Amino acid sequence: MTWKERKLLTAGSTVKPGFYFNCDKLDLIAVGNRERALPVGEGDRYARVPAVAALLLAPILGALFIVIAPGLRLGQLSYRIGRLAMPTVRLVSQRLASRLPSRRRRPEPEVGVETGLEPPPAPADTKSPSEPGS
Repeated sequence: MTWKERKLLTAGSTVKPGFYFNCDKLDLIAVGNRERALPVGEGDRYARVPAVAALLLAPILGALFIVIAPGLRLGQLSYRIGRLAMPTVRLVSQRLASRLPSRRRRPEPEVGVETGLEPPPAPADTKSPSEPGS
């Protein structure tokens, strides 16, 4: 067992008054005047934080929440709008694609490979009356 593993407490452990940091949810918990159990969460791990560090850590966590939360909401909103608009976008793109001329080219037959087509007819021998030997 390493030093880090010894210092981490599990959810439901009875602890002394102080500040505890939830490592899984990035949450700071304050335990009041008497001993009590840490909040129960599935597999949550807590680390005891000195009071001075808690005073520095709390504003930083709050600022991160204020900065990150609007970005998360905008991302969630754009995702939902995209999901709602996708069937319409797909339908419009299919209709536009069906109006475009086909750009497929027939593959050129390989040299020496029979294509199943008859060769073009040979030009007919026509003799002009001006030629000798007629």
